Amino acid sequence: MLELMQWSLAAQAFVQYQDPEPLLGLLRDPGQERLRHELRQFARQINLNLFNDFRNRAQKLSHQLRGLSQREETMPAPFRLVEPFLVDFCETFAGAQSDWEALLRLARRHLKYRRPALAVLAAYEAVVHRLCEIYGVRPAAKNSQGKRYSSELIQALKTRGSIISRALPELKELIKAVNELQEIRNNTAHFRTDSEGPDPGYRLTRIKTLLTILEEKLGHPTLEQLPHLYSLKGP
Repeated sequence: MLELMQWSLAAQAFVQYQDPEPLLGLLRDPGQERLRHELRQFARQINLNLFNDFRNRAQKLSHQLRGLSQREETMPAPFRLVEPFLVDFCETFAGAQSDWEALLRLARRHLKYRRPALAVLAAYEAVVHRLCEIYGVRPAAKNSQGKRYSSELIQALKTRGSIISRALPELKELIKAVNELQEIRNNTAHFRTDSEGPDPGYRLTRIKTLLTILEEKLGHPTLEQLPHLYSLKGP
């Protein structure tokens, strides 16, 4: 019973807080090193906001975990009880239809466990990935001036928001939400504890509202018309 409790608590620590250490401490066999590596890297990616290739890593880990206890004789017996729990957690992101949708799911999960700063960062990156998807560029790609295309696109929504909203009124609410989200994100990055520091805007109800708008509007087909209104600067 004690061993079962240890495995249950270790799986809970990984799923709720992305703390892999309790699980890693239980996976001691040398044959489990690859799984240890994937668990550690996936948790690190979430905790350090490393969003590139996030969905793909979730898919790889989900595939590796699924049925592992039946394939590997070296797996401890209690692992069979926590395996579905771990797979379900990975599938939350692996089952998304796109990278930006996976990031929205991550943001929603951060809010569930009252991590508003991480939720804001994940939601902002979801917007970045969606815009880059529309324009066919990688989120980290840069133009000839060394500026990221993603930054240019976010800035375009802010400076040309009124023009875009008039041409594509379906996007008005989304553009307003993105601009507010960016402000909260920037305040998060520059937050200080003294009285002069900006208020990061950690009002959970407002962040939940912004996230709901993104979930409803970020996949709107009207967004596909953005390149006709605003063209990226040459590579």
